[in-house]
Amino acid sequence: MYCKLIRKSLLDSIEKRFSNILSFNTVEADYAAIAAFSHPKFKNKWLNCIYTSYSRDKLLSIFKKAVTAESITTSEEIVEIEEDHSDFYDFGPAIQNDTTETSTSAEIEVRSVWKKKESKYGSQIVLPFFLFFDDYEIGYPLGSHSGIHKLGAVYISIPCIPSHRQSSLNTLFLALLFHSSDRVKFGNNIIFKPLIDEINYLRDTGIYINTDVFNGILTLELGVLVGDNLGIHSIAGFVESFSSNYPCRVCKLRKNEIKKLCYVDKKMLKTMEQYNLDVIKEDISNSGIKEACV
Repeated sequence: MYCKLIRKSLLDSIEKRFSNILSFNTVEADYAAIAAFSHPKFKNKWLNCIYTSYSRDKLLSIFKKAVTAESITTSEEIVEIEEDHSDFYDFGPAIQNDTTETSTSAEIEVRSVWKKKESKYGSQIVLPFFLFFDDYEIGYPLGSHSGIHKLGAVYISIPCIPSHRQSSLNTLFLALLFHSSDRVKFGNNIIFKPLIDEINYLRDTGIYINTDVFNGILTLELGVLVGDNLGIHSIAGFVESFSSNYPCRVCKLRKNEIKKLCYVDKKMLKTMEQYNLDVIKEDISNSGIKEACV
């Protein structure tokens, strides 16, 4: 007897809370029905809970219209992209030179560095490319054998092609693949030498392209190294332990000072001259640099 009262009270509360959906006469109800039909666990199993066949048919009709509309929209978008290839070689500015209010300091720095590199080529067509490096585990990363089959991969992307193509796998190129333990054993200079030779060839010789929309030689210049902290430290010769005395590749602050600092101290930022001196000194504990960047 007491359970019946509790059950009725709970059911009344649920019906009151979700009355806009359970009425089947609101936009919220239509969206909820579409979501339920789309969920692989529910699909149309819950339709038996709807008492009237009119409401069931109405909900099914709403879902069918939503699927049809989505299919037509997707098909039109695919056809539009597949038919229009004219913008693939429409490179435009290699890296946008305008600095908006939303531009980060890193983006502004990349633009200024690229502008200096681009000025060396005069009227010659030169494009930047980004180099991304990271290690990844192809087996179970938490098991006792983790690290045995770890691989290092380097990818190349072109930042100045149309934005809707930049995330396509067709425009992300695998440049180098190696066993991570080989890099530890033989060092960066040996492992990355084939890639460095290719990069120098693209910079000095370029590649000849002959298509309906472009005919000529494209020269490519490395613009930015991209990766997480460990990846960048690995390829650039910095210490790979972030508990070391100088764990930052950007500044000359010690570990205990970094924990307390709230603002950037520009006086402590590393310079190229200081970097070269630290490489010559070969004092890892007081510089955070193991070797010169390849």
